[in-house]
Amino acid sequence: MDKNSFIEQQKRAILIQSYRATKIPYNRPVTYRELMDCYDRIKDKYFARASKIRFRLIDIQPDKFKLQDPNDDPWQLADKMVYELMGLIKSGEDFGELAKKYSHGDWRDFGGLWRAVQPSSLAEPYDILAVEAEKIEQGEVAGPIVTKRHIFIMKLEEKQIAGYEPFEDVQELVHEKILLDRQNEATEKLYAEIRWQVKLSKTDRFIDFCLEKIYRISNAGTEISGNEGRGQ
Repeated sequence: MDKNSFIEQQKRAILIQSYRATKIPYNRPVTYRELMDCYDRIKDKYFARASKIRFRLIDIQPDKFKLQDPNDDPWQLADKMVYELMGLIKSGEDFGELAKKYSHGDWRDFGGLWRAVQPSSLAEPYDILAVEAEKIEQGEVAGPIVTKRHIFIMKLEEKQIAGYEPFEDVQELVHEKILLDRQNEATEKLYAEIRWQVKLSKTDRFIDFCLEKIYRISNAGTEISGNEGRGQ
């Protein structure tokens, strides 16, 4: 491509973009009804909020007790420890520090703090924690929670119920989505019109016709602006 061909191509691209811009409805205001309708239409895809919980766990496992006396019952020892731990927690002792010292769970070094999880993702025996989490609020403690091989004490750190991001929090995003949809719709209509016109005429002649029309529209806008300037 030589210099003149390149310049001609750029002129065409600029004129086409200018004409395309005149066909896109940027200035029409977005109504509250449009915002709400759009929010309801797209909230399942973009603004759904899954349920999740985050908790600290003291996981007492009787089979991990080192018995001093072979006649000792590990479950009795575990029950005794859990009873003492519940008393310490109620008196204000730091739950995380107690978990580091007494828990047998994998997250003991982190103060028993689990990552946030969806309740339905918890596998046995931890699935019982999801059931207990429904009964308490953030900051509360549940326990003892007894399973076949564990006794749990759980502190709920975070609780999010399944739902949607509030409209007020995502209103700007919904507004942008409406403008983008308008632009895409206008663009598609313009392209459909062009495709229809191309079928009715030779392509080269039609392109020249479009460019001439765009050029005249652009010049008309320039002349109006110039006249307004002289009038001032």
